Amino acid sequence: MLRTEVLFAGLTFNTIILGILVGLNFVTTASFESQWGYFTIQILPPICGTITASFWRGVTLNLSRVTPFMLCAQQRPSFAQRTILMGYSPAPAGPIDCLLSRNVSLSISGALLILSGTILGLKSALLNTVSWQTYWQANVTLWALYPLIAIYAAMNLLTLLLIWDMWGKCTGLRWDPICIADHLALLKYANFLDDFEGTDLSTRDSMIKELGGQRYRLGYWNRGSKGTWYGFGRVENSSGKFIE
Repeated sequence: MLRTEVLFAGLTFNTIILGILVGLNFVTTASFESQWGYFTIQILPPICGTITASFWRGVTLNLSRVTPFMLCAQQRPSFAQRTILMGYSPAPAGPIDCLLSRNVSLSISGALLILSGTILGLKSALLNTVSWQTYWQANVTLWALYPLIAIYAAMNLLTLLLIWDMWGKCTGLRWDPICIADHLALLKYANFLDDFEGTDLSTRDSMIKELGGQRYRLGYWNRGSKGTWYGFGRVENSSGKFIE
């Protein structure tokens, strides 16, 4: 979902819809002489709106899930209070949490999620049936058309910003962690596991207070004669170098 080609596919779809909406600005009445007129007027616009909203919800959920990994994979990883101790996964409580995360990509995705959520209602009101006895005829609802044009234009701009921000960014993942076993493999030899002893009875605020200032790095670690291991570890110096 976060690959450049997938995001460009979403951008292309939204651009096509935007072009159709701009064209409707010059057509006040649309007529159809076949049975597909009802589908075009009443069903097709909500379908397009649902596709847009579902696509950006999927992007937001995937981005939220991998954000802690990306932050830990940076050359100078962020503090734990912004990575594995923050409520990114399985998903933020809502788009507002994305905007408050202080993460550029997630904030852009949250804004896109808010905009896409307003589309479906407007799309449902975009075309209104005027006559259907002999053929289907519909009027374009201008009060729904103009907000849709503005929303799709804003979404295209934000999509370009998201593509630019995600370009060449390392997620730190060698495989997609879809179950707890995948996460355990990344934490198997971590040097900070003892710090979390007893935290099953702790609150998130108390954990952030005690552990939030630590830096956890996701990358390759040298285990001496035991070889190299890829996973999480605590960075114990200001230079950000890995220390076993």
